[in-house]
Amino acid sequence: MKWCVQRRAFGHPLIKQAVIRAKLADMLAKCEGAQSFLDTVTYQMCNMDYKKQNMLLGGPICLLKLQTAQMNQAVSDEGVQIFGGRGLSQTGMGKLVNRFRSANQFNGILGGTNEVLADFAVRQAARMVPKSSKL
Repeated sequence: MKWCVQRRAFGHPLIKQAVIRAKLADMLAKCEGAQSFLDTVTYQMCNMDYKKQNMLLGGPICLLKLQTAQMNQAVSDEGVQIFGGRGLSQTGMGKLVNRFRSANQFNGILGGTNEVLADFAVRQAARMVPKSSKL
């Protein structure tokens, strides 16, 4: 945000470009959504007994990790686009964007691949559907 307010392109601050504001809004919405999901899971962990946590929260935690890994990927990609060539530099103004972009691939791998996490979450949710339920 700070970069977009300070950087001038075509005689105007970058923030004056509608496409940049749309990118920022999308990035913010993704981050806020992930934060809300994290807050919900954290609340549940703090208010459930250990046995219930083990039974109910594995799937949501996998989905949370999947969502944050995907959010990190999208935000880093857009950050590089907004910073342009500076987003690829290892020093100067773009070094934080470059560092974030370089490290984010690990987010989907370290706790299990995204596909494994998604599969586990869906299998856990499917087990919770009562056998007698009908549409």
